[in-house]
Amino acid sequence: MRHKFGTFLLCLMVGVLLFEAITNFGVPYASASLAKLPVPELVSVVYEDHSYNVPASTSIDSFTGKTIENSAYRVDDRKLTIVINKKAIDTTASYVYYKLRMKGAFSNEWVNITGIVAPDTNSPFTTLVFTSYPPGYDGLEGKLHYGGDAFYLPFEGKADFQVCVEQWGLASVPSLMPGISSYTEVLAATSDWSNIKSINMGNPNDEAQNQLSPIQNPSSSSQLGEQSEGVIAEFSLVECVLLVTLVLMVILLIAVTLFYRRKMSLNLSGG
Repeated sequence: MRHKFGTFLLCLMVGVLLFEAITNFGVPYASASLAKLPVPELVSVVYEDHSYNVPASTSIDSFTGKTIENSAYRVDDRKLTIVINKKAIDTTASYVYYKLRMKGAFSNEWVNITGIVAPDTNSPFTTLVFTSYPPGYDGLEGKLHYGGDAFYLPFEGKADFQVCVEQWGLASVPSLMPGISSYTEVLAATSDWSNIKSINMGNPNDEAQNQLSPIQNPSSSSQLGEQSEGVIAEFSLVECVLLVTLVLMVILLIAVTLFYRRKMSLNLSGG
C-alpha cells in the first residue's frame, strides 16, 4: 500500500513539474512587450567567385603501377563579405546580436541565413566573411559558412540581403512550488529590418577567367608578350627614322658647306 502511495506521489510531482513547464513556456514571450531598437545599416555586400574547373587527368598508382583515370571536377572558391554599421545601437550592452536574412531577387520569401551574430564592440562596423567549404565536404557543396552558420547560395542569379538587431535578456519564470523560481532567455527588444543590398552571381564574362589557375593565366602572358614585341618593334622603327633623318641632315650640311666654300673660292680667284 505504501509503495503504491509513494508511486502516486512521484507521478503527481512529475505531472505538476511537466504542467508548469508547458504552461510557462510561452509566458515571458506573451507578457513582455518588445522595445524598438535603432535600425542598423547594411553598408555593403560584396560577392567574389574564384571557382575553377580541374580537367580530367591520369595518374599512376604507386603500388600497382596501373593507370588511374581522374575525373574532372569543379573547385568551389567563393566569398561573401558583409559590412554592417551599428548606427545608434549600443552594442556594448549584454545580449545584443545581429541577424541576417536573404531572398531571391524575384521572390518575397525571406530566409534567415544566420542565428545570432555578435557585433564588433570596438568599432562601429562589423564585417562578416562567408566562404566556401573546402573540397571533400560531402553534402555541403554550394554552401557558404561563417562560424557555426551556413547557408546555400546559388551559383547564378540575384540575391537580396537585410540585417536587424535583437537584444535578449533574462526573465523570471513563476513556479507553482513556493520558494522555487527559475530564469529563461527572452527577446526583450528588436529593430526593423535594414535597407536591402543585392548581389549578382554567375557573371558569364568571368566564366573563362574562373576556369584558369590563379597561378598562371596563359592569355595574360601571351598578351603581355605581344605588347612587349609591339613596343620593341615600334621603338626600332622610331630609331631608324631618326637615324635616317640625322644622316640626311649631315649630308645636306656637308653639301651646303662645300657649296659655299667653292663659291667663296671662285670669288677670290676672280677678284
